[in-house]
Amino acid sequence: MNVRILLTTAILVVSITSCTTSRSVTKNCDAQPQKLNIANINGTYETERLWDEFYENKTTKIDTTKYSENAQTKIYFDGKKYITASVYDNGLKKNEITLKAKVYKDFVSVKKRHKLLPFFPFYFYSNVHKFALYNDADNNLGLCGYGSTTMVVLIMSGGKGGDYSATYKRVENEE
Repeated sequence: MNVRILLTTAILVVSITSCTTSRSVTKNCDAQPQKLNIANINGTYETERLWDEFYENKTTKIDTTKYSENAQTKIYFDGKKYITASVYDNGLKKNEITLKAKVYKDFVSVKKRHKLLPFFPFYFYSNVHKFALYNDADNNLGLCGYGSTTMVVLIMSGGKGGDYSATYKRVENEE
């Protein structure tokens, strides 16, 4: 009987933590995405916070590099399959990441990162990160995302997560 409860709990946790679709992410945006203009996604944006979103989507490790107040994030999307983010500090390129992306009618979805460590029935860890990019009315970059961390030890569980939104001001267009 206890094994059935543990198995049911593990299956339920795996199901819930991996059910993040692009549409569910954008439904919880502060501002809803408008008609997508891929050329307006490409460009340079203020601060390194946008870079942090890309870096978190690539790995569960934290980027410990310290950036100045002049740091900027440059985005280039090829319009089909890959999106590249680069972080610049005082005009010098510090790092670059390329991720898979998919175009939808009104946004670009970056492929979800899902780290899953199941050691059934004793331990289970899930970490999910997903976000979508879109244009806003002021030609800036809007971002909607979802993050979740869940851990189950025997039958006790805990976690954190939820939806978030941000807007990044464009500094210059990609040429």
